[in-house]
Amino acid sequence: MKNTIWSAIVAAIVSLLVISIYPAQKMLPGVMEQKESAYDRVMRTKTIRCEYATFAPSLVSDVNTKQISGYTVDLMNEIGRRLGLKVEWVEETTYGQMVEGLNSGRADVFCAATGLNVHRAKFTLATQPFFYAPIYLAVRPDDTRFAGNNPMRANGEDIKFLIVDGDIADTISRNNFPKAQRVSSPQLVDWPTMLQDVVAGKTDVVLAEPYTFREFDKNNPGKLKMLDQGRPASLLPVGFVVNKGEAQLKYMLDMALSEMTNEGYIHAVLSKYFDDPAKYVLEPSEPFRLETKK
Repeated sequence: MKNTIWSAIVAAIVSLLVISIYPAQKMLPGVMEQKESAYDRVMRTKTIRCEYATFAPSLVSDVNTKQISGYTVDLMNEIGRRLGLKVEWVEETTYGQMVEGLNSGRADVFCAATGLNVHRAKFTLATQPFFYAPIYLAVRPDDTRFAGNNPMRANGEDIKFLIVDGDIADTISRNNFPKAQRVSSPQLVDWPTMLQDVVAGKTDVVLAEPYTFREFDKNNPGKLKMLDQGRPASLLPVGFVVNKGEAQLKYMLDMALSEMTNEGYIHAVLSKYFDDPAKYVLEPSEPFRLETKK
């Protein structure tokens, strides 16, 4: 009888110890539940959630219907089709705020055409480029300091260089034109407004890629010129962006983009939105070429 009572007491003590220890174990760093990765979430839900920023012709939003279109919309929807995943366009944001949406888990991929550089590499992972964007300097045609059409003249202490803090223009100006004065614009300003600021004499130089400059010149003929000596001021790889640490998600997108590049799909999409893609972007070289049978 005593043995039975003693066994019951021991069992009760052990049970209490297990109950008291188990919650404490759950608090230990080694056994805490891991946060679901974007890749795991995509595979579980069979859905890629896109955040995006508008920038023609990459992505535009109809003012009345809110319907979005553009070459990155076509590319991401095709990526989803090839992977057997649904693509949801869940949130419009800005390039300056893309990381916030990825960090919060509201979006899995920033699905607008994004210039990739060292600054952004500190906070994100990027896919392989689907093209490279040549970047030129735009100046007033009557600015005699640029009479020689030499972009490096912008690297002078008397030059005001228009930038957006922390954006591509800021990085390029600091790397290539460190002596120039930098004049900041707010994050939400669009490129046509920045070009107009140069026309108005608020600054002297702004970066521009060929398509944006052409569209601006249509409405403001002869107001600005691009400094072009056959070589751009900078060349940006352009791709999609995922959150840092999402290597598997990046790899999956890379494989889809590789297929689409090798099959000519990306070139076909770009040809829908550019009258001649070669005038505006540089497409990656084919990794191989099959010999023509004779």
